Amino acid sequence: MCLEITNGKVALVEVVEALGEKLTSPEIQTRVVGMGLLAYVFDSLKSDFLSEKELTFIVEFLCDRLKDQHMVIPKVILCIQPIVSFFFFARSLGQLHLFHCTKFRQQNHTRLNSHRV
Repeated sequence: MCLEITNGKVALVEVVEALGEKLTSPEIQTRVVGMGLLAYVFDSLKSDFLSEKELTFIVEFLCDRLKDQHMVIPKVILCIQPIVSFFFFARSLGQLHLFHCTKFRQQNHTRLNSHRV
């Protein structure tokens, strides 16, 4: 799937829409799985793949997910890790927005990942 995204055969938005129910399910474990899949996709993208507009949308979405249940947050952080290396992220206010919304309580093993971000 990731290869199809980077080759332009499948749009990232199509993948996110396909994951839609997994990302917004009322079941916590389903959201954990959905965010894990999204983290895998983000990790496979090149740092210049997303436009600034797409990146801004993703940052806002991830900030909202940081308010989710504590079991989902580690997967959200795994999504954030590759995002901060993207080309437009370094130049945008998205980074300011993202770090503003990362004020949350988390278990010790997850704090390490948030500090790497």
